Amino acid sequence: MTTIQSSEFFKQLQAALSGNGAFLVVEDGKGSANPMTIGWAMQGFVWQKHVLQVLVRPSRFTHDLLERTDMFSVCVPGHDMKKALAVCGTKSGRDTDKARECALAIVPGENPGIRIIRDCEFICECRTVAKMQMAPGKLFDGGNISGKFYPAGDFHTVYYGEILAIYRNGQ
Repeated sequence: MTTIQSSEFFKQLQAALSGNGAFLVVEDGKGSANPMTIGWAMQGFVWQKHVLQVLVRPSRFTHDLLERTDMFSVCVPGHDMKKALAVCGTKSGRDTDKARECALAIVPGENPGIRIIRDCEFICECRTVAKMQMAPGKLFDGGNISGKFYPAGDFHTVYYGEILAIYRNGQ
């Protein structure tokens, strides 16, 4: 493990998000973890903390897990993991052990309660410090965002994760 600057991590994360995505990993409370593919995230500084914001729809199994724990990781592949990202973005952890199906090695992170994907190169470990449910009527875009991304009204919850560790994984 090599500690890196948040700007280096975010550069890698942005590249992944504009491509096939990155993994959001949350422990399930039973000794396993659920990876979910994400395509949206934001990084910034708020409440005198470096934070990474991730967006998860309430219909997702990962949302249920995030409601039960305050720890998560975002894992950015350093090589092609397109198939695993596709599976983790289309199948539910309620019905499928996605890590097993994709042969993803889920291992403990640097912080207690956090799991990471061993084969990912860039890791951000977070503790949720706030969450906000997006709501109808709060997107001031003339309906373009709401109509395009929320036609069924399934607005995301935004989780604000205080960044506990950012590193390049030594694999």
